[in-house]
Amino acid sequence: MSGDMLEHRVLAIKYGSRPADSEEIYLNYSSYGRPNQSPGMDYFVWAIQDESGVTMVDTGFSEAAWARRGRKIDQAVADRVRAAGIEPEDVGRLILTHCHYDHIGNVSAFPNAHVFVAADDYEFWSGPYAKRAQFAPPVPEDSEISYLTELRAQGRLSMVPEPYWMIAPGIAVLRVGGHSPGQLMVVVRSASGTVLLTSDVVHYYEELENDMPMGVVVNLLEMYQGYEMVRNFVAQDNAVVVPGHDPDVMKRFPLIREDDPGLGVVVSSTAAGAECGAVARTANPSTAV
Repeated sequence: MSGDMLEHRVLAIKYGSRPADSEEIYLNYSSYGRPNQSPGMDYFVWAIQDESGVTMVDTGFSEAAWARRGRKIDQAVADRVRAAGIEPEDVGRLILTHCHYDHIGNVSAFPNAHVFVAADDYEFWSGPYAKRAQFAPPVPEDSEISYLTELRAQGRLSMVPEPYWMIAPGIAVLRVGGHSPGQLMVVVRSASGTVLLTSDVVHYYEELENDMPMGVVVNLLEMYQGYEMVRNFVAQDNAVVVPGHDPDVMKRFPLIREDDPGLGVVVSSTAAGAECGAVARTANPSTAV
């Protein structure tokens, strides 16, 4: 390790999956003149471990949200985190990248964590427009927003006040927007390299490679600008990109546990990670017709 920079161990922990095709995933997919594909959709939470403790990124969807939307989970998120070697009670920091139901459903499973969320995202999803028809599909459960409000009153929730904010040594959040009003991306800088936990700034590698916006969007311009932010990190820092829902994440990095191959992966900045950066260097918007 060089200088005072910490080394971080970054985990992508899978807790669920579902069928999904390209026409559902991407905005106006028919305009690209491509055949419909069925890549599926995986659901992850992420953990960052270093000598200062454990930082979780997002918490997955709750049992109530799972039942109401018919989603499939492999195992409760807290149990998946334990299987990865982390006790939820030991998590000291929790970053909520945005307030969609599949990212904030299990905040209470981390009882000792201080929570960070973008102010504009919290305010929008707790406000009067969140349940309008075109915003409603990813809307959080009422109980989830209420719980964040309780944490705020207790002093356990902090609003990210600036576009780029340091959470802990080597761990920062960058407000991007686009998919959700205050969508955050997590930037992890270690001695061995930079990892971008993009959450839903980039759902799939293909989305970034081919400049194809996701169908759930509140600000299309910010979504495109988010892709450029990611590409700049790759070009300048050779950053490793970890999309939020791509099943291919499970194929590009070493497994957390060989005896549980569906649990998740350890994000690496070496061979597999270099490949992840390379695919993000250029976009090909000319595929649109």
